[in-house]
Amino acid sequence: MERRTDSPLTEREALVAYATMLNRADPSVIAPLLAEEFRLTSQHVLEDLVGKQAFLDYMAGKFEAMRESGMLPRADLARLPGYGHDEAVLIWQGDAPTPVVTVYADVEGGELRALHLCFIPNPSSGEPLGLWPGREAPVSAV
Repeated sequence: MERRTDSPLTEREALVAYATMLNRADPSVIAPLLAEEFRLTSQHVLEDLVGKQAFLDYMAGKFEAMRESGMLPRADLARLPGYGHDEAVLIWQGDAPTPVVTVYADVEGGELRALHLCFIPNPSSGEPLGLWPGREAPVSAV
């Protein structure tokens, strides 16, 4: 992901990078932004995934499985306050008419330190921004 290097990474830039990664099914998009001790948390999983390379390997495997199943995700930024954040990424999977997960980003020291996959607050209560970062064509009805 191309970004300005004359200013610290913002939460919005981290969210755009994450959504772009999902929309392109390409973990290399977000790699330069990740802290070495990056953490992926989920409200549905008891143990966090820790480490930049562990996350990149995990996402590469996920994208391969999703390509094989034809269930690649779609992601957009949204206004959805929660856990000290105002914006998030909403993710749709397959033909789901509503988003299935909300993702918040923690940025500190110019790096993406953590992503948090949440089901509370309800992803469908977010207000999508219609940006669809990384998509070649706009997404019609979601």
